[in-house]
Amino acid sequence: MGSRTLLFDENLSTSRKTLAGQLYQLLISENWQCHSVHDYPDLVGHSDEEVIAFAKQQNWSLLTLDKRMAYLSVKEGVPTYLILHEKRSDDEEDIEEYTVVHLEPFATVEARKSYDARLSGNRK
Repeated sequence: MGSRTLLFDENLSTSRKTLAGQLYQLLISENWQCHSVHDYPDLVGHSDEEVIAFAKQQNWSLLTLDKRMAYLSVKEGVPTYLILHEKRSDDEEDIEEYTVVHLEPFATVEARKSYDARLSGNRK
């Protein structure tokens, strides 16, 4: 599965009072090593590219809610987990839910003056 060490993006609180914080605690209980951008004051407020470079240098995976950051991270070869976030209400309660997906390149399609589509090299 790759690295079992995660860097939580700056947009994810690790406070037990938050859904992200509950995920943080759950992962730790499952023997994941979890860090937060907030643990590294020099990273707070820095660009996505700098945070991705830090995760890559540490050989850590990245966990984020930010689709653009996830895209950049995958392109840099950093194992990336994207949180899909759902909020809904019914008559009885408000529901907030996370689904965490591991992103792995499957295909690349690029358009400039013409299209260039290709499947990722490690697909059979």
